[in-house]
Amino acid sequence: MTRGSNRHDVPSQLGDDWINYDCPVESWEYWEGRFGQAFALKLRNAIALAMTDLRTYRKNYDAPAVTENGRRLDAGEIKRALKKAIKNGSYPSQTIARFVVLHSTDSPFASVAEKASQILGGFTEAPEDYLMERARPETLFTRVLCEMFHRHGMNVSLGSAGTLYGKDGMSPEARSKDAPETAFVEFVRRVVAEQSNPSASYCASVRKVIQRCPICSKL
Repeated sequence: MTRGSNRHDVPSQLGDDWINYDCPVESWEYWEGRFGQAFALKLRNAIALAMTDLRTYRKNYDAPAVTENGRRLDAGEIKRALKKAIKNGSYPSQTIARFVVLHSTDSPFASVAEKASQILGGFTEAPEDYLMERARPETLFTRVLCEMFHRHGMNVSLGSAGTLYGKDGMSPEARSKDAPETAFVEFVRRVVAEQSNPSASYCASVRKVIQRCPICSKL
């Protein structure tokens, strides 16, 4: 599949990242063989967009906290600083500059005042979205892919927990042999976690993530 050749309702770029419509690892034929199901075009495009979001999220995940002189700014201070940026067209501090840049990656060509205004609106409605700790990229996008695959009718079975756990935790047999890895676990391991080798411990970690995901909690 050529990049963007079958998708015309979204741009071929999102910010500084290309939306890559190629299979992220191996080939679509490989994954269709593993899942025993065809990957519909809508699902392939959804995966491409999710991978673009994953790259952006990873870049922003380790960004500096909203702090000055070792002290975290509260919501009122951030609002006042954003209003100053809107009024003056410049950032009142490097801290606020980092904060605005972090939350305006989808508007690279907007002015300082425009970016600050856009963020102020969202921050006023839901400041917790900007201040709370965010989920790790691997955790969040494992859930994203699980829900996405589930909606498209793909087999996202995680296998039997009995093959991973013994009476007192993970069995010695599970540690000493190749992990009983399902197609979905292999996909997220190679695409999201970017791990080369399967392991029983990784299978177990994916199971824990999915068990907290409402749509897939019974899988």
